[in-house]
Parts: sequence; structure tokens; C-alpha cells
Amino acid sequence: MAECEVNGCRFFYQDRGPKDGRSVPVIVFVHGLLWDSSMFEHQLAALESSYRCIAIDLRGQGKTEVTDTGYSISDQGMDIQQIIEHLAIAQYHFVGLSMGGFIGMRLAAWEPERVLSLTVIGSSAGPEPDKTQVKYRRLAWVARWFGIGPIASRIMPIMFGASFMKNALRSGERRHWLGKLKANSKFGVQRATLGVIEREDYRPRLELIFCPTLIMVGDEDTATPIVKAEDIVAGVKGAELCVIPQAGHSASIEQAELVSTMITDFLTKLYK
Repeated sequence: MAECEVNGCRFFYQDRGPKDGRSVPVIVFVHGLLWDSSMFEHQLAALESSYRCIAIDLRGQGKTEVTDTGYSISDQGMDIQQIIEHLAIAQYHFVGLSMGGFIGMRLAAWEPERVLSLTVIGSSAGPEPDKTQVKYRRLAWVARWFGIGPIASRIMPIMFGASFMKNALRSGERRHWLGKLKANSKFGVQRATLGVIEREDYRPRLELIFCPTLIMVGDEDTATPIVKAEDIVAGVKGAELCVIPQAGHSASIEQAELVSTMITDFLTKLYK
């Protein structure tokens, strides 16, 4: 992993792609709340032969530094902007899951001349509903004082669909992701969670997004169900909707090969 310091925070990121000096398009990947760039491992492996793939650990998560401030979705969007500037990337495709999708929609609206395409997985343009705000605030409070461990069993079914959670053949994967969940910084988790649940309603600004846009959602996603994806599609002119079968909120993991194929096909069409 590489690192850089922007906006008062030390960020870690993966920078993968052709090593033969070819100039290739860039894809920026941004993960969802409570995870890190490794949730895109399958997609990175599938795309790195044809694209330069930048996968960033967000502030307070993964290997990136835990800071006292800077966790609003807009602040984190500016973090990504500065990392892209640091890497001297002029234009890029964006792939974001959940929290990463919140950030991607803002970047596509802020800098339409730079964002070549937008892929959003398991995300929402609207604010966090009051009912789940209360639930997630309670979870953030527990995480702040006691860590993720005591509530991990309640978080896993939010992050993954029933097909993944009940599949005996995927028990090893569940243990892996449960371990990563428990390894989160309790301070980073609380601050990042508050940034997510306090986000503003971005639906009125979706009309500012003009790039080709692919919206994906798992058919078992209870955190951001299909209706949330349909909201985004309704607001972004020309956006495509793809429903991922047997996937919950973390489709890049649960249906890794299918998600990789859909992103590859979407981007390939743009270069025909």
C-alpha cells in the first residue's frame, strides 16, 4: 500500500495497474462504512490489467489515520479530491459502495469535467431515515465506548444479505469479514458513522451529474434497499439500474465476480 498526507490526515491507498509504462484510464474505488479498500479485491484483480486502479482507505477506517475531525461526507469528498490531485490524475472513473457512493455522487456533481463515469453500489442520495438514525447512533455510541465486538453480530446482517450469511460454504469468508469488522478503531467507527447518518439530502443535486452512471443494488440489501437505488436513477439522467441477485449491502464481496463483470462491461462500452 502507498500513503500520502492531505487535509491533515495520513491516507493509505492501493495503486494497481499496468507496470509496462502504458497510459491507461484511471478508476478510483471508495469503500463503505466499517470496511476498507480490500472489499474491492476481486474488482481490482479483474480490472488492473487494463486500468490504473486507486483504492483508498477513508479517514478513520482501514489503515488510514484516525483524526478528530473531517468526517462529514463533504469533507471526505474533499479528501478524495486532494488525493487525486496529489496523484496528478486529471480524469477518472469512480466506483463507490454505500458511503463511497455518497462521496462519488458529490464528486460527479462538483467536478463533471473530471469524473468520466460513476458506478454506485448499495447507496442512497437521500438523508438517513429518522428510524435508522436512532439505531445507528446507538450502535455508534456502543462502538465508541466498548468497541465493535459487542455489537458485531448485529452489524453483520446489516452488511450482508441472507444468502451470504446462511451459506455454509462461505463460513470462512464470514469469519474473515467479522474479524475485520472487530478490528476497526472505536473512535474512527463512531466519527465515520456520525458522518454517514448526518449527511444532507443530495437528491436535489443529482441533476448536476452528467457522466454515464451505473447504479447497482443487491436484492437482499436492507440497509439501502432497491427503492433507494431507484431514487438515484430517477435523478440522474440516463442512469442504468442493475439489481444484483443474492446480494445484500456488500455486493462487491457477496457477488464479487458478477459485480466485476458488470463494471468491466459498463466501462468497456464507454470506450467503443
